[in-house]
Amino acid sequence: MLLTHTQGATFSYAGTATLPAGVWTAAASVGRADGSKVSDFIVTLAPLGSVGPAGETHSLLLFASPAVTLTWPVEELVSRVWFTDADGVKLPSPQFTVQVEKG
Repeated sequence: MLLTHTQGATFSYAGTATLPAGVWTAAASVGRADGSKVSDFIVTLAPLGSVGPAGETHSLLLFASPAVTLTWPVEELVSRVWFTDADGVKLPSPQFTVQVEKG
């Protein structure tokens, strides 16, 4: 997935996740292709009231403030969300790309 973002603007992405039964948390950061971290996202993960049509179990929100994205370099950045259950099991999302454009 490719997301385009303007440097210095609020970053907000809403989506869904399909996770096994259990209590889950999520964390994500954005970084360069070489693996160096640029910044963290604020991640909100909440169970849906009922399973979605494609099996979705949770809503997901990724957020970064304008002050944070102002520090993002104008280039292609990569990210993935890491989901962790109460037993410490970790599941990664597919990697996605954030193309940062000059504000």
